[in-house]
Parts: sequence; structure tokens; C-alpha cells
Amino acid sequence: MDLEQLEWGKGSLEKIHERRLRYLREFCQHFELPKSRDRAKGLTLYRDFPVFECRIPKTGTSTRAAIVWPLFHNNSPLWQHLSHSFDPFVPRTNFQNWTVQYSQQYPFGFMFVREPFERAISGFLNKRAVMEKKLNKNFSANEFFQLLIDDRIDDYHFLQAGLHCKHPVPVHSRTESMAADFEFLIDEKTELHRSIKFNSSSELYSNVTLKKTVDEEKKLIYSELSRKMVERFLWAYRWDYLAFGYNPYRVLDRFNS
Repeated sequence: MDLEQLEWGKGSLEKIHERRLRYLREFCQHFELPKSRDRAKGLTLYRDFPVFECRIPKTGTSTRAAIVWPLFHNNSPLWQHLSHSFDPFVPRTNFQNWTVQYSQQYPFGFMFVREPFERAISGFLNKRAVMEKKLNKNFSANEFFQLLIDDRIDDYHFLQAGLHCKHPVPVHSRTESMAADFEFLIDEKTELHRSIKFNSSSELYSNVTLKKTVDEEKKLIYSELSRKMVERFLWAYRWDYLAFGYNPYRVLDRFNS
């Protein structure tokens, strides 16, 4: 059982989000996190709405970019860019500039987080070809995880989500429950529903894979990694597990000692 059940329990999404945020704020007050490196313009500004998203890569950002596409493209239902990072029509900034220039215009923020090990696996599958070309060598899962543990990958995709903790946004949601959480954000926490029509039974939801299954490539990576390497990863990413209430023992259960 993880903290989603132990700490937040059952109840409305409003209550669950309140408990998540309260837990995160209490965590931030009692733990001193490593200093964050501001590697990218990680905030999306929602133009005509007083809303911003703190984008954590590999948490379903491509799916959310498709859902909110009409906001930035004259209500066009056809989307092309998989990421706001590459869309010239999407206003972006970082927390430093938001604090100075945009905090009054865009006071309400949200972000999605994801189980850290699953997020790392997804990042490896996404970036492996690029890294192999850059290093001119094959890149194993163990080598990749060693670089993560040593914090030697200078890529915003692999910045620990918990390092955004000094700027905890009002709502933080989970990739694992993205459909329900995003519907809640659009319909109840913001006015985005005036321009975005989305729910778990919508056509867009059926056409976009929100919950990915573990495929053969992931299973192969699991078979490559040693339990010792996984234990070291869990310790290196302990802030994310603590801040967001994920249970690292669920990951260890997949690996034989």
C-alpha cells in the first residue's frame, strides 16, 4: 500500500488533491533538497486563462499537448507538435521569469508527476538512440541508470521532479490517473472547459493512449538491470518517492535478490 491510500485515502478528487499538496508542502518544509538546475523553459502559459503548467517530461506531456492544442491554434482540432517545447505558438517560461514577470497574470499552476522508475525507463526508451549517436556506442540500461545515479546526464528529461519543490504549484496530479485528474483540472479547478472539451469518454481520449502497457522492450530492460542497481537508483531518487508518495518497494518486488 502506498501513500496514495495511506495518507490521502478515499474521497473526492478535490480532497485527494488537497491532501497531496499538503503532504508535499510539509515535505518541503522538513527536507533540504539539492539545488535545482534550471535547464529549460519548463512552464507553459495558458494565454487567455490565468493558468500555467509546470511540465515534467515523461509524464504524459505529449498527450496533454494534444488535448490543449485548440487553445493555441484558433480552436483547430488537428494537432501536430507532440510537445509544447517545440511549438512556437505556445508561450513558455521558467520559474525565475514567472516570479518576476508572470505571477500576477498566471497565478494558478499545476503539474503531473509519475512513478520515478517508470519515468526513467520511459526516458531511456525515448532518448537511447540520441545518446548512442552522441556517444558513438551502444548504451545499456545499466550504463544509463549509472549516469542517472551519478547525475551526469545534462538533460531536462531526467531532472528529478522533486527539485521543483521550492515552487510547489497549487495542484499536482499523477500520470497514473491522468484522465480523471486532467478532467478535474479542466472542468472544476479552471475555466479551461470553455475552450477544451475533454473527459474520459471523449473521442480524443479514445484516440490517445493515456495509460501505456508494459511492452516487450520494457521487460527486456527489467531483465538487464540488477537489483543492486535498482536499489541505488531508488536511493538517488528518494526525494521524488518521498515528495510524491510513491512506494519504492513496488519496484523492488519486480527484481529477484
